[in-house]
Amino acid sequence: FGVALHNLYGPTEATVDVTWQPCSPWTGGAIVPIGRPIANTTVYILDGHGSPTPIGVTGEIHLGGPQLARGYVNRPALTRERFIPNPFAEGGRLYRTGDLGRWRSDGTIEYHGRLDSQVKLRGFRIELEEIEHALNSHPAIAASAVVFLRDERGDGIIVACVRPLAEPPAAATLREWLGHRLPDYMVPRRYVTLSALPVTSNGKLDREGLAASLPPPVAADTIGDPPHDGVEQQVADVFGAVFGRPINDRDASFLDLGGHSLLAIKVVNRIARATGVRLSMRDFFAAPTVAALATLVKAGGAAGDGISRVPDAPVYSVSHAQARLYLASRMDGAVEGTGTAYNMTFALPHGGSLDLDAFRSALRQLSARHETLRTSFIEEDGCILQRVATESDVLLMVDDLSALPDPHAECLRLARREAATPFDLATAPLMRARAIRLAVRNGEDWLVLLVLHHIVGDGWSSRVVLRELDHLYRAASGGTPARLPDLPIAYRDFSAWHNRRDWTASVAHWRSVLAGAPDRVALPTDRPMPAVPVHRGDTITRILPTTLSEALTTYARRCGTTGAPLGLALFAGLLYRLTRQGDLVIGLGVAGRDRTEVEGLIGFFVNILPVRIRIDDDTEFEPLVEQIHATVLDAMDHRDCPFDLLVRAIAPRRAANGQPLVNVGYEYNRFEDFDEIGGDASVFGESRPVDPAFGRALEEAIRTPTAKHDLLLFLIERTRGWQFQLEYDTDLFDRATAERWLGYLEQFAATVVSQQASRWPPQDPDCSVTEGRRR
Repeated sequence: FGVALHNLYGPTEATVDVTWQPCSPWTGGAIVPIGRPIANTTVYILDGHGSPTPIGVTGEIHLGGPQLARGYVNRPALTRERFIPNPFAEGGRLYRTGDLGRWRSDGTIEYHGRLDSQVKLRGFRIELEEIEHALNSHPAIAASAVVFLRDERGDGIIVACVRPLAEPPAAATLREWLGHRLPDYMVPRRYVTLSALPVTSNGKLDREGLAASLPPPVAADTIGDPPHDGVEQQVADVFGAVFGRPINDRDASFLDLGGHSLLAIKVVNRIARATGVRLSMRDFFAAPTVAALATLVKAGGAAGDGISRVPDAPVYSVSHAQARLYLASRMDGAVEGTGTAYNMTFALPHGGSLDLDAFRSALRQLSARHETLRTSFIEEDGCILQRVATESDVLLMVDDLSALPDPHAECLRLARREAATPFDLATAPLMRARAIRLAVRNGEDWLVLLVLHHIVGDGWSSRVVLRELDHLYRAASGGTPARLPDLPIAYRDFSAWHNRRDWTASVAHWRSVLAGAPDRVALPTDRPMPAVPVHRGDTITRILPTTLSEALTTYARRCGTTGAPLGLALFAGLLYRLTRQGDLVIGLGVAGRDRTEVEGLIGFFVNILPVRIRIDDDTEFEPLVEQIHATVLDAMDHRDCPFDLLVRAIAPRRAANGQPLVNVGYEYNRFEDFDEIGGDASVFGESRPVDPAFGRALEEAIRTPTAKHDLLLFLIERTRGWQFQLEYDTDLFDRATAERWLGYLEQFAATVVSQQASRWPPQDPDCSVTEGRRR
């Protein structure tokens, strides 16, 4: 009718209107953005850390400008919470709206609901309003409300409350309807039919009142088909044991339950132990539900041989992984006492008094329990052997810095020295501990340092060390007996079993995969490669914003994969942009624990898999993720083949100053049992948060300044989100170069989840990829 229509957005606290968007017929069924800020108004979209979100990544909308209210009358606490200092303009203020939104590439803002109607379930952030909109689109539903409850076990449950127009539809019908419109993790498992939905005095949905009115357990139509037979029950029991809660739904999916690559290994191992059938990783991820996995088990599969105990002897053979690391350590100088490339150092804050006698007892019991902590290494007649001592106490050193004027500075010096002190591999134990008291006023503060040589432990082992030390310490300090399950085997048993296996078929597989592959990734370096490798290195870290981390996790689930292959795809895209090399071989570090017997052992099981990736300018990112997902699963089904055997069999062209077969690496880890310094993990009793500046300095102090590859990317999924760590050879690259590349990686990740146009990271203006800068 010739009338212009504008979409206006704004809260009362900012005099109502703060953004505007002209509407046109072309906005049709698409989401209408709330537009751009009006004059004299600033809008920021910030993540949980107060940092601006990239384009396409959801965050909380913050408003600034002269039109902001002064606060809430007689409510100073709420005023302080919602009206905050503007970190981007000195003396300014921002209003936290509690609304979610994201920037679009055209400079407008897209509204994404309320922060207070957002919940987190199994690692996913879920908008309850989005589920309600999908429910309300059903022709038999007049209105709906979705609430988040917790059952008697503390597990989160999404409950859909519906007011039907007439006859209420069956829950199965609603679930099927939503399944075509929402990701599976957003589909409610329980449904309640109500004659009316509660509202507040101003007519809005009373979500809190609704949740409170539903009795526990919810009187609802529960979706979930229980296991049909004994095999399905066995698989469901494995899921329940791994995820720590009962699983009574044959359609429960490993990915939707929050599974990741490391848990997949545990599930496959335990299914093999329970049923005698070992599934391939490819089959597992192709059919990740209880019912589908049970069908594969019934069809049969490979049944691996068990690991048996070996007789006591003066010395034992080392595993292939230990032999590889022993030789690498000797090249680094660790045997002669000059190298620390393979030191693993952990800093654990502790608030409250530390019972040193109980801590010594815990270390002693841990050493008695795990033979690797009593193991040393020798060479006889050209063979590398391991010797297990009957007794070998882990050394505990104690320092009291509480009387010093600056105890934290001295603590950093001690931590730096501890991390830089080498081990003599011929002398056990290859683990040591130091307890440092920092303060006694207003309660004690301690820092515990643990240093472990990589040859007797890996990333998986660190969880075992901390979990069991915590249990043993609590038992010793409380005067109660420790209750840890018996270990079925020792590391020497694994070594003997590993050495007698036939690797012919695996080696043949890898020969086929790597036929015609390039010798290395031709990275553009800042300096020529030195004639003799020194492996000096450094590491830079980038913690991704919470919203970006969650978006990446959701993207991986949508692609039917986990964070590990997605991170590798992002890394491959970066390497392609830097090198224009369409055939890449990246060394993938894997846990190497494909038997249940070794899950609880402290030991070195890590193997390297040469993953081959093909990419070009026409490669779309999602198909690249699918390619890498399939390639990684194929590699994981041949993950046992020792890397040193593979190198000898393929005999790649070697350079005196370079690593054989792979010069670029990628590793994935997930820390759920403990978090970064300053986190909320509890080890040796109650943990107290560490000052962030001291925590960062401490992380820097215990970092080993070495590089195992020319370039090595770690993707670490923590409770607070994704973290990239880039380890680089400082003889080849400047820090500024590594930081720039890591920035590209984050920008690429944000571009991917926002589904913007660019396939690959930005072209590096300093990387003309001339042959003069390539090695």
